[in-house]
Amino acid sequence: MLRGTKHPSRLVKQLLKTSFLVKKHNITFYRRDIDDIADEIGGTYNYLLLRAKQIRRQTSKGASLAICMNWGVLNTLLAAIELFGLDYEKEPMILIRTAVEAASVAHAIKTNTTIYNKFIANPDTFDSPKTVKFAKRVVPPIGPLYGLLSKFFTHAGRH
Repeated sequence: MLRGTKHPSRLVKQLLKTSFLVKKHNITFYRRDIDDIADEIGGTYNYLLLRAKQIRRQTSKGASLAICMNWGVLNTLLAAIELFGLDYEKEPMILIRTAVEAASVAHAIKTNTTIYNKFIANPDTFDSPKTVKFAKRVVPPIGPLYGLLSKFFTHAGRH
């Protein structure tokens, strides 16, 4: 039992109520941005579903795995948006960094057979941050974005 409270559930209820109010405010305030992001994510889900159906007819080692990984990337981004809505500041950025890294791995294993083979051989020791350089070739801002997120949102500190 928490000190000074007869019923800890009151504290939990108040936290939930407050979280709901903060989220409601943020969703109203950022409605246009949230709608734009939701449209992009929805379109990407549809694209991945279409590609998954096409790949089922083909044989591509890394492509189907990349689609699965990118599906997880989208889910991670949705979780980050949810946390932004609840007024968290650092946690969504941690998730965005994870999503950028996972998207980089997905791109690398889809486009490079050697990297795909290393990943499949031992995913536990696979050095995923090194794949950002492959994604940077396609989307150059990913490099600085990943560097910034790594600097400020990877380790505990004053950031």
